[in-house]
Amino acid sequence: MPGTVYTALPDCAEALPTAELEEAAGSGSLRITGELTAGGDSTRLACDLAPHDWSEMRFRAEVEVLEPDDPQLAEHRAWIRAHLDEAEGSLAEEEIGAFTIDGWTYENGVWRSVGFGDGGISFAVSDIETDEADPSPMIMAATAFTMGNLIVQVSNERHSFEAREDLRDTIDRTEAIAALVQQRVLEVGETD
Repeated sequence: MPGTVYTALPDCAEALPTAELEEAAGSGSLRITGELTAGGDSTRLACDLAPHDWSEMRFRAEVEVLEPDDPQLAEHRAWIRAHLDEAEGSLAEEEIGAFTIDGWTYENGVWRSVGFGDGGISFAVSDIETDEADPSPMIMAATAFTMGNLIVQVSNERHSFEAREDLRDTIDRTEAIAALVQQRVLEVGETD
């Protein structure tokens, strides 16, 4: 919601209610940890969400409150625009295929623009290198957007033996968590 100036955020438990998160993540019994830190001209909420048995996808949600005239806001909006331009130049929106983001090209990826907040980008890629202990392919997804004087990023990683097939599910779940974060900030974030 452009024009709204946020001054404070709730903690992870209030910002990310468990029942709604579990539905959006497609996982029961999520553990939510994290902290709210303030320093200088910003406040940052960083929350980690994972199943209790660590067997499924894991999410990280970060929200940063900045002063409305902070140059980081304009820089982050420019970063989102550059990533949208880069994505558009490498692959049609919603298609799965070779995909370039942040200068890295992945064999399989999918992306879409985000219509909530002030706009942003969601993407998922699947040929991330994995460790020797778990040789299944890794999928990484992220949604990034701004909302007034907030920078919001949600990331997600999971192992999958059907990585290409799971790209859409992974981007959908990451974007669902990001939409929930936006909704909760609108409901409980403090404004001027």
